[in-house]
Amino acid sequence: MQPDHITAAMFAAALDKLRAKYTKEKQDAALLDLMRLERFEEGSCVQVMHLGPYADEPATLARMAEFTAQKGYSFTGRHHEIYLGDPKTAKPENLKTVFAPPGGPRVTESDGIRPRPASGRPDPAAPSFAAGA
Repeated sequence: MQPDHITAAMFAAALDKLRAKYTKEKQDAALLDLMRLERFEEGSCVQVMHLGPYADEPATLARMAEFTAQKGYSFTGRHHEIYLGDPKTAKPENLKTVFAPPGGPRVTESDGIRPRPASGRPDPAAPSFAAGA
């Protein structure tokens, strides 16, 4: 996710600058073509900091899902991962990853489908929760 002041033109200019750098350094810039600027609002989320190797992430995600279910919530969309370490330079046990899957009240068949508020913002009356609470 990016700050609100970042525009499509700024994003394109940054990609152009990276392409030029990669070309000058004779590096493959093909992956830059997969980058995109995307904005979305999700509302509430469950968030946790995973410490350790990427191979251990599934256990952290499973604990998040269990915690979320215990609180009467479920994951409601695509989750985000924010990498705070460089796997090329950090020891695997020192890597930090923030997981932030959107969450909301658990929907059951008897509830039907609950529409998202038109604003896309979280319901201020909804309870907040955090890992370890």
